Amino acid sequence: MVFLVVAVVISQLVGRMQVSLAAATSREREALVRQNESTEGESQKEMDERAAHKPDAQARRE
Repeated sequence: MVFLVVAVVISQLVGRMQVSLAAATSREREALVRQNESTEGESQKEMDERAAHKPDAQARRE
């Protein structure tokens, strides 16, 4: 009987984890789509200028 209860609890936890993972993946995918849409019309020069303002980009140049 204890085994059955433990199995059901584990099954519920795994199910919740899968739902949470699917939701997080969906949110991430949506964010990437929006980011790509916002930079779609941006020229290479604009992207380079934006990257130049990032601290890590400046460190790589030195």
